[in-house]
Amino acid sequence: MDEKYKSLISQKILIVDDNNINLRVMGELLKGMHLDVTEAKDGFEAIELMKKKSFNMIFMDIFMPCMDGYETSRRIRELNGVNRSIPIIAVTADDDEDTQKKIVEYGMNGILHKPLRKDNLERLLNEHFTGITNKIEKNGEDLKIFNKIGFELFYEDDSLHKEIINIFFADKEKDLKNITDAFYAKDCTLIHKVIHYMKGSFVYLNAPKILRLTQQILDLSAENKINDVLLLEEPLLYNYDLLCKELLIYMDELKMKK
Repeated sequence: MDEKYKSLISQKILIVDDNNINLRVMGELLKGMHLDVTEAKDGFEAIELMKKKSFNMIFMDIFMPCMDGYETSRRIRELNGVNRSIPIIAVTADDDEDTQKKIVEYGMNGILHKPLRKDNLERLLNEHFTGITNKIEKNGEDLKIFNKIGFELFYEDDSLHKEIINIFFADKEKDLKNITDAFYAKDCTLIHKVIHYMKGSFVYLNAPKILRLTQQILDLSAENKINDVLLLEEPLLYNYDLLCKELLIYMDELKMKK
């Protein structure tokens, strides 16, 4: 197994397309990344599948007979349950202003252009699920979950290291509740306030990867782009969990020093 796709194994994807070649190409690309793929050949079949199964993302062809991708997406958003809020990605060769407006109007969350390219698909999956690789590059340097060296250089006292991390864990339950409540409210002002507060913790912990993610959320929430902001909740929580795990490992290392 290609290690960079390891985090995608549990993700369930629905492809909706009436074209067999499109289904074949996208299906093979996604299965090659170890995703669990289900196919629907029209909007009606997709909606029936949505009533029976849970999915993590939908790739929706725009132009289909009987019921197009826009109307299918609208009806999915009217369903009860967790599926109504999952990301729906429009798959189309069009990229005009009218298409962009309708994608937002009908409750879709992004666009993947035809002809499909693996690098574009990987980039989109990484935005939504975080971490089809364990490395995100910026200016040629890998961003880390927890920069232990930087953390120790800034704080030279092990007792202070422990105190900062213990404070972070003591506030964890409250912080996570604030994050999930803010995103559930779909309120950019509230999300900005909560994430701005959390950013301070990530700065002190020297956590570059989640810092970049929080800055993206802050920038988008400041522009009131709620749909884009909501897409980053899952990556944020995923990286928060990874940070907690690395901090626990680090605390064990500090104990071993004694």
